[in-house]
Amino acid sequence: MADDLNLSDLSMYYGTEQYHQIAPSIKTVGTDGILYIMNNGYSRFVTDTLIRAEDMIKTKKISDEESEFLVFKLHLNTKNQASVTIEDGNNKVFHKQKYEYTNAKKELVLFLTGGVLMLSNEY
Repeated sequence: MADDLNLSDLSMYYGTEQYHQIAPSIKTVGTDGILYIMNNGYSRFVTDTLIRAEDMIKTKKISDEESEFLVFKLHLNTKNQASVTIEDGNNKVFHKQKYEYTNAKKELVLFLTGGVLMLSNEY
């Protein structure tokens, strides 16, 4: 079965029944919605961004206070290119990553709070 890169069932996720381990090396857990996007072609975006955010928190490039609520945004730029930002929710950008190639079809906004990564509509 091919990935649903358009995330046609995304609107079904507005809460979660359980939390899911995202990757063995990542201590943050994800909601059912995060599992859905990861299973449909967006796992690189999720894992890359989480690893970077956790590293920035560990090395104090993002303070403990700032890390209480982070926003991850996937922006689709030109054809098959994208960028990801890690922000504080008030447009303060902590990190920006460019991707020269992506097959993503949907821009996303994710929230990280309390060690849980979620879709913006699951908050």
